[in-house]
Formats: sequence, C-alpha cells, structure tokens
Amino acid sequence: MSLSDSRTLRYYSTVVSSPGSGLPEFSIIGYLDDREIANYNSDTRQYLPKTEWMKKLGSDYWEKETQIGRSNEAVSKHGVQTVMERYNQTGGIHIFQRMYSCELRDDGTTDGYYQLGYDGKEFMYLDTKRALWMPTMTEAQISTQRWNSPEERAGERQKNYVENICIEWLKTHINNGKEDLEKRGD
Repeated sequence: MSLSDSRTLRYYSTVVSSPGSGLPEFSIIGYLDDREIANYNSDTRQYLPKTEWMKKLGSDYWEKETQIGRSNEAVSKHGVQTVMERYNQTGGIHIFQRMYSCELRDDGTTDGYYQLGYDGKEFMYLDTKRALWMPTMTEAQISTQRWNSPEERAGERQKNYVENICIEWLKTHINNGKEDLEKRGD
C-alpha cells in the first residue's frame, strides 16, 4: 500500500532503566506517516512540536501534553522496574517500549495496534478485536491479568483510543499539515 492510500499516526514511548545509556531516560516521539511531529523527553521535560503546523494546536494543548508526558514518565520508570523484577534483574540497562498507532485509509477504513516491548522483544499486545491484552512472554501474564480485570479494563480504553481518539487526532494533524504534507509529496 502506498502512502497515498493511507495515513498513519504512531507514537513510540521508551523508558531506559538507568541513566548513562546516552539516551534520555524517557521519551515519547510522535509521527505522522514517517515524519516526526512531536517529542517529549526526560531531558527537556516539555512536549514540543517538531513541525510548524503542529504549533497550530496552541499553548494550552502543549502544556496539557507536557503534563501527560511527565505523568507517563513517572509511571513508565516504575513500570520498567516492575518488569525487571519479573525477570529477576537487579541492574544493567533495560529498555521498555510502548508502541501504538492508528491508520486511516482513503476508503475510510481504519486500523490500529498497541503493543509493549521489553529489551527489543514483544512483551504483550492489545487484541483490538476482543479489547484484551495478550501476553507474549511468561513475565507479562501478571500484567495482562491485572489490565484485563473487570476493575481495570485497560484493553477497552486502549481499543477506544486507537479506534476513535487516535483517528480524530490523525484527521486534525492531516488537516493542519495539509499544505506541508502535499508539498512534500506525502
């Protein structure tokens, strides 16, 4: 499928278990197709636009997203420590990654995914058909049981995000960046 047949909004959130790797301890990078559009990291502690047209969202948007980024940073730093405990790891540099995306095709159909990775391997993923988290490693079973519990129902929230909220933001970003995206031939 060529780029002209669909548009994709993707986010990569990465947390490194300890400083000194040369990477920020935490980062979130947003992409529209293959173009970086936004970035937050533990060095700047600010969610920042990476294209001129992303600035159209205004300072209230960026302040709110900065607060969300700071909250996600704290949760993610705790999360990587939890996963290290599941692997009986007490040190070293480990990377926990969250990847989520939505796609809008020219025919109006949509798709999306949400997955978590640990040290370069898939840890668990969202089954969007059933709105359930599925473990791909034994160490992910405790998390998936908790996230799928009637109290948490995390899969339902993330399914709603990739199928609805993400698509609405994708449409907003396409509209705001229309001139630039067309100029680039994307």
